[in-house]
Amino acid sequence: VCCGLTWISTGQLDGARKQLRATLDALEPALRDDLPIVGLEPSCTAVLRSDLAELLPDDPRAAKVVGSTLTLAEVLNATLRGPALAAMAKRAGGIDARRPLPQFARQTFRDWFGGHRSPLGTPVLLWVDTFTDHFTPEVGQAAVRVLEAAGYSVQITAKPVCCGLTWISTGQLDGARKQLRATLDALEPALRDDLPIVGLEPSCTAVLRSDLAELLPDDPRAAKVVGSTLTLAEVLTATPEWVPPSLARVRALAQPHCHQHAVMGWAEDAALLAQSGAEVDTVGGCCGLAGNFGVERGHYDVSVAVAETALLPAVRAAAHDAVILADGFSCRTQLEQLGGVHSVHLAQLLAYYLPPEPSVDDVAAEQDDTPLDSLLLGQPLEET
Repeated sequence: VCCGLTWISTGQLDGARKQLRATLDALEPALRDDLPIVGLEPSCTAVLRSDLAELLPDDPRAAKVVGSTLTLAEVLNATLRGPALAAMAKRAGGIDARRPLPQFARQTFRDWFGGHRSPLGTPVLLWVDTFTDHFTPEVGQAAVRVLEAAGYSVQITAKPVCCGLTWISTGQLDGARKQLRATLDALEPALRDDLPIVGLEPSCTAVLRSDLAELLPDDPRAAKVVGSTLTLAEVLTATPEWVPPSLARVRALAQPHCHQHAVMGWAEDAALLAQSGAEVDTVGGCCGLAGNFGVERGHYDVSVAVAETALLPAVRAAAHDAVILADGFSCRTQLEQLGGVHSVHLAQLLAYYLPPEPSVDDVAAEQDDTPLDSLLLGQPLEET
């Protein structure tokens, strides 16, 4: 079968309709049996979920396909929400039974970016980490908006990249080196053009700023990546004439990520927030999740105890309208699971207070029912 995207994208709509009718014929047995249709290629899935019914509005089969088509992420999320399968997955993965499993985003950041039109500006490479890509693409979308508002034209690598932290944190250094060499290959075009590399996830950014050169000391590209990698705050505060949006009425409680504290520091973030006029209290100490540590069987109680040393008491004592600011995916996960609050990345906070965009062409569907992760400024999660 074929979704007809080639015809649609080139304006050959009669050809697309002919192809889609043949596709509907092929799908008839599945439609008769009310089978879900799982799409793997996002662009084709989008055709089945939208363009199909628009191009063939008089064919009742088209409407049924629209309602039957699911993304792989939706299937995985629905499957893992089942108690029995979730319990099996946790046992197989060594995950503590008290930890909820993460939910995949309906649309990855890379899929969203593939349809995004970046304006002209100073080129910069956005490092798309696995967490941002598959779990919190809204963080990456917010970063793109902020960088573009600051005069940058955002690029990403042609292929997915990984910093190798999973291998590093579990002592599999040969595997980490192999992964990092592949990452350097993917970064070569950006290195040739001397592009800044902007990291959003502090743990990944720290690898590029530190571990990379230690693990691959004989590769000259590693040293260049170390010198080119910056946090979002570092890029913005070094941008000539850039002025942050006013956060004069924002009260925030910030949880600096441990890796950022140890490797990059949080001084530029603090300076940016002060320049914006935000009133910020900073938590000292670890969130307790520490990557995979806090989700592993046997570590839950220690993870909770660490969170209770500083972070959770600070959240409970914060003003009811305080923004809980946490750039680390682990920190945000811990806050949601143990503190019952949504927290936001610096990129989301800045994007929320930017002037409205003149066009909505590039607005992507948010995960679930959270506009820009709802930016629920410290509000408790609703019971479900």
